[in-house]
This record gives sequence, C-alpha cells and structure tokens, in this order.
Amino acid sequence: MGSLTRILSNTFYLSLDWVALTLGGYIYWILMSKMLSVADIGQFSTISNTALFLAGISGLGMNVAVTKLFPEYQIKNKTDSIPPSISWTLKITTLATVLIGAILILLSRTVSHEIFSQYNVLFIAAMAVLTNFLYMTSGYLFGLQKMKEIFKSDVILTLLKVGLTVPLIIYGFGYLGPVYSFLAAAAIATLLRWKWLPRGGGQPDRKKLWFYSIPVLVSSAGTTMINQGSVVLLSLFSTPINVGIFSILFYITSPVRMIPQLISNGMFPTMSQKWAANDTDQIQKIVSKAVKYSTFIVIPLIISLSIFSKEIVILLTTPDYLSISNMFFFMSLAYMFSGMSTIFTNILYSSGDVKSFRNSNLVGGFLNLVIGAIAIVKFGVAGAVAGFLLSNFSMLVFSFYLIRKKVKLPVNNSNLFKLVLSCSIFVMVSRTAANNPDPFVWAPSIVLAFLIYASSLVVLGFFDKLDLRIIEELEKRSTGRGKNIVGKMVSFLQKFAN
Repeated sequence: MGSLTRILSNTFYLSLDWVALTLGGYIYWILMSKMLSVADIGQFSTISNTALFLAGISGLGMNVAVTKLFPEYQIKNKTDSIPPSISWTLKITTLATVLIGAILILLSRTVSHEIFSQYNVLFIAAMAVLTNFLYMTSGYLFGLQKMKEIFKSDVILTLLKVGLTVPLIIYGFGYLGPVYSFLAAAAIATLLRWKWLPRGGGQPDRKKLWFYSIPVLVSSAGTTMINQGSVVLLSLFSTPINVGIFSILFYITSPVRMIPQLISNGMFPTMSQKWAANDTDQIQKIVSKAVKYSTFIVIPLIISLSIFSKEIVILLTTPDYLSISNMFFFMSLAYMFSGMSTIFTNILYSSGDVKSFRNSNLVGGFLNLVIGAIAIVKFGVAGAVAGFLLSNFSMLVFSFYLIRKKVKLPVNNSNLFKLVLSCSIFVMVSRTAANNPDPFVWAPSIVLAFLIYASSLVVLGFFDKLDLRIIEELEKRSTGRGKNIVGKMVSFLQKFAN
C-alpha cells in the first residue's frame, strides 16, 4: 500500500472514529447537562479529568512510544519484537497506575476537600486503571495501523457508555451514573481490543522503549496540565458549579482541536516511516497539506461557534449555561492553537527529536498551570479560558519554531489571501441567520455558507494537483451514491486546480 493510500486509509477510519466519539460524546454530555445539576456535572468532570491526569502520568509514555516503534519494526521486518513489547509495557504501566492510585487513596485520608473525598478518590483510582488500559491498547493498535479496529472498539465503548448512563441516572445514582457506565464500557472495550493484538514470547527492546517513552512521560505532564489542568485547578480554587460550567464549554468547542489532531494522527505512522527513510521532501509535502486542510476546516467551524454560540448552548444544554456563550470564540481559538501544535509536536516526535517534543509540551503545560492558577482565583471560569488560550498559543509558536529547523514550511501568501477572502464570504452568508433561535434556520445557513466558502476557494485556485490526487483516491474507495458525489467533486476541481 502506497504512502498516500495508507494515510488516506488511516485517516478514513480515524475520521469515522472521530465522528463516533464526537457524536457519542455530545449525546453523553448533553444528557448529563439536562439530567444532572451543574454541581453534579462538576463532580463527575473532576473525577474523570483527575483520572485522565493520573493515567497520562502512569502510562509512562509507553502508549506513545509504541506508536513510534511499531511502524519502524514493520518496515524493518522486526515484527517479532512487537508481542513482547505489548506484554511488558502493559505490565509496567498497570503496576504504575495501581501504585499511584493507592498513594492517592492514602493521601485522601489526610485531606478534607468537597470533591476529593475518600469516596470519590476510589472512583478516580478505578477510572485511572481502566483509562490506562484504553490508552495502551489504543497505542498498540495505532502503531500496528489497525485503525479499523480502533474505530470498532470505540463505537462499542461509546454505545455502552451512553446506553448505561441514562438508566443509572434515572435510578438515582447521580454523578456516579456516568462513572459506573464508563467503568463497564472501558472494561469491555479493553477486552475486545486485546483480542486483536498479536501474541508471542521473546524479549522487548526495553532500552529503546525507555528512550522514546521517558521524554513522553515528562511531556505527558505538560499535556495533562494543558488538557486536564484547568478542570483540576477549578476544582481546587473554585466551586463545583464553575467546574461544571467550564466542562460543558470545554466539550462543546472541542471539535475545533479534534480536526487537526485527526489529520495529524492519520499521517503519524507514515511520517515515522518517512523519517526512517530520510525522505524529507515527502515529509514537507505531508506537513504542508496537514496544516492546509486543518485550516480549511477549522476556521469556518470557529466562526460558526462564535456567531451561533447562544443558539448552540440552548440547543445542546440548558439556559443555566448561557454565561459560557461569550467565551466560545476564545475557547475555539485556543483549541485551534492546540490542534495545530499537535501537528508540529507529532512531527518532532516521529523524527526522533524526543527532547523538542518534550519541551514543547512542558512549555504549554507549565504556562497553563501558572496563568490558570492566578487567573482562576480572580476571574473563575474566564480565568481558566485565559490560561488555556495563552498556554496553547505559546506552545504553537514554540513548536513551530522548532519544526522550522527540520522541515521548510513556506508561507503561501496567495493562499492566505484566498482563505481570508473566502472566510469573509462565509461570515456574511452565515450571519443572515444570526440571532434566530430556530436550529432549522441557522443550521442550514451554516451548511450553505460552508458550501459557498469551499466553492469560492476552489474557483480561486486554493487547491492544487496533489489535492486532486487525494480526492481521486477517495473516489476509488467510495461506492454507490458516494462515489458519484466524489466523482463530481473531482470534475469540478479539475477545472480550477493549480
């Protein structure tokens, strides 16, 4: 399978996975926002985010190290090293998670806190163990480029999580309803993924695993401080209600970050192989396309979230959360910076420059904790947003500076002008339905605005021959009516592609 086809295959299933997780996640949080109080949302968010924080540390960076090494083992015909690597890394990360959980339980007996009670800490420890299993099994499948299996298991995980949450809340479990549903769903998804992994004996290359995992472990502190730090800080310095409000804001705007992450993850295994072959020309093309496509999709999404923030809040949650509508633009912008920096840091890691990868994540995480801690005390939720925005912007600038030392990323001023012009058109069209609470009015206006926006970019020559090749590959993979639609897109692009 060629590089382009492999990237498209990976991205295709990761796209399906993203749709399943995003749709399921939205339903999950919408149900909770409508069935639980804001304070209960804050309790659950603290438990789940603290568990994610602990799992990010106790994973020891191994879940990322295997995504780097397994593609190299495949291209160098060293697949016998994969099964013992799976067995050994799962054992040590499980041991680390259990140890950290036990320490947290012991500490909870000496600390009196509204949210971090001994009762809640038990659930944090249990969720951390199962989250580690999900992280590790996902890393194994990702390194083996079994994106289809990741998609299948995540669909089951999401269906079980959503399906179990509703009856548990109805039967009076409160914020523990989604906790129990996650534990059950994660256990089943882990067992399913385990069936798809290769088995075998032998000795893993522990030295190489530690070489790639230690910088990830250090940088994981930065990553978790960015992703979960704001919620943890709000739990410590604010109220459960503010935690609940920020959690809903955090989740509703999260698709902005998911899109560049999705593109980055789709190209990551291929990038590792290209670095191993020292094919820097192909690397430059892949990175440029990743930035181009991310920008193309993310900018209209940010505009839509900003213009229709109040309408989206009312549609997805309750009026209790209307206060967050004014923060949609800033949170979306922060997520865009976060997603773009993921592209650059993944390139650094796939190249073997683990120190730069580590430093980039630490810069973002440290700034989020420092700025967030200061701002939250004075401004509450707005302070958490400010810390998240400034830290992700700093991480983007720093990672871009580092990547320019390895790969030339020329700025195409012509394409930049075309993008600004088309975005202006998108704003004008979408604003025709602004302040209309009916989703059957403003939602179609967003779709229409995006179609006009995309068409204007095509006519202006934003897309080139390589973009056309990618659409042609999608046409080959399509069937039925989808193939006809993609075929028409190819015909349209052929008239204007540079």
